[in-house]
Amino acid sequence: MDGLFIIGHQNIILYQDYSDSLREKFMELGKANGLLEENFEDKDLDSDVVMQLLNPIVTSQRVMCSQFDNKYVRLQTLGNLSVIYDEFFGFLYLKIGTGDVEMEKTVLSACREFSKLICGPDIQLLRLDFEKSSLLRNLMKAWTRMHEQDQATRLEKVEFMLISTELRSQIVANVQESLRNLKEEQLFSRHHALLFSHGKLVSDFSSRSTRDLSARDLLHINVLSTQIKSSNCHLIYLTGTQNSCLPHIVFGHRISDTLIFLLAIEYDNSDVADVIFDTLTFLCKIHNYPLDADNVKSMIDKSDMAIKQILEALKGNRMAKVEAERMGKSVEIRWNGMKKKFSELAKNSSYREVTKFFEASLPGLIDCLKLLFKTLFFDTFLPLSSNSLLMEVSVTFQSGIEAVLSEISLEQQKGAMKAYIDEYPGLVHFIFVDNSDGRIISPERNWEDTRLLSRAKFFATIDMMAKYKKKGRSSLIWKSPALSYSFFTWYEDECGQYLDPKDVPSCPENHTTSANYYQKITETLFPRTSVARIKSFDLYLVHLGLVNSNLCLEHSRRIAVTINDVIGITGNPLDIL
Repeated sequence: MDGLFIIGHQNIILYQDYSDSLREKFMELGKANGLLEENFEDKDLDSDVVMQLLNPIVTSQRVMCSQFDNKYVRLQTLGNLSVIYDEFFGFLYLKIGTGDVEMEKTVLSACREFSKLICGPDIQLLRLDFEKSSLLRNLMKAWTRMHEQDQATRLEKVEFMLISTELRSQIVANVQESLRNLKEEQLFSRHHALLFSHGKLVSDFSSRSTRDLSARDLLHINVLSTQIKSSNCHLIYLTGTQNSCLPHIVFGHRISDTLIFLLAIEYDNSDVADVIFDTLTFLCKIHNYPLDADNVKSMIDKSDMAIKQILEALKGNRMAKVEAERMGKSVEIRWNGMKKKFSELAKNSSYREVTKFFEASLPGLIDCLKLLFKTLFFDTFLPLSSNSLLMEVSVTFQSGIEAVLSEISLEQQKGAMKAYIDEYPGLVHFIFVDNSDGRIISPERNWEDTRLLSRAKFFATIDMMAKYKKKGRSSLIWKSPALSYSFFTWYEDECGQYLDPKDVPSCPENHTTSANYYQKITETLFPRTSVARIKSFDLYLVHLGLVNSNLCLEHSRRIAVTINDVIGITGNPLDIL
């Protein structure tokens, strides 16, 4: 049995996707509880019936959270059925299944991140917008398939495709030429251009003032590219490396069966989105957790500061200016009214009365901010996405690289990596991971040939090594009779010099829940050094079992030093002209 659900604030199912076996169980329970007729055999169950069956496990979790600030994250039944909980902006996420608990948590985390990617702070859109609900379902299917088959997705990264330096330079030159007209359009001046082939990143290009994409952003864009049939446009909310919410218009154009060109255009007023999102995060946390007399005054002061930041950010907004000003005024009036009432109650009433009023008033303020967010971004998406300039840029780029399309293939990568791996006797497979930009380098492997190393065995080993890394281990060698597995992680400064962390702490429980996971780890390890100057790397190696540990270490050192020569590129080309 397997099911995935998103529950709204009023115990309304916003999104559901469950297996036939779980549906049959719902039907059995529905008939037993009088919710369904005995002869009911329809394929689609009413969501209200499903919600009534889920209500006990939903309500109990919310009561524990709101009344006792002691929410639980998992229920385990006697029948080996797990119920995993997660939350985002007060929306409850449920994963019901009989699979591995860690995998169930990963699936639920992915659902939460993809719903945030396409809806921003207003997950309610999944119930109101069929296209967004369908997109989430398709993204989850694509991610599940990629997670089971693709080693880069398994590591929450994107694989970098190896091509010749000359070909890469030619592609970048074509991208720059194609984007020339885009720079002149003020609303499209901040953009990224990405080229994917066979699910691998061939090349990327960023305009000068655009914020950097995080490793998770690259992964999400890669998964989104699987939904590009011919030409598609989506409004998504990325995070960047230093932000919480950056609205982007992503225009995808399929050049061939395997080649996809994407433009990720950052909204001109993305700073406003980031401030509103952070404020909503803060207000929703207050609303969902109990307040007491000791912290209510502090919460009111922090809320006042957050609202002022939003109003200040709106002064520089140029999108839907009239509507945004009207909505901003509405937020200001509502908050000033709340503050005035707070002051009156604080003078004449107990803190309990102030707390009750504050908690009762928050939902209206939150809804008002979500409406402002919708006005600024969701409502302006259609006129921006219909701009013909996006299609013109894509067609121009396609025509510019038609002469070299045949050269963008996996064969060149296979040849380069085969020659490279042959230099290491006994080396079966390896993955080089750059955690700073979320990319991996690895030789192509025929996973159909399971005589020496199967995909399932290798992925299980990666998962096992990840557990040791979370405990603070920076190196590990594990030998079996047939193969030897090793893992190393290290840090370098901007000059490529090795940095030795004094103490390696335990890592967060699940890196998929944090956009800036490696950034936070680096901040912990090197508190006195700017994170931007430090790079984090991982290396996974598989050798034949007869290879000793000293040779494994020697190979790891050589690969760490020479892998950049194989890549043939030192970093992301930046438009500084």
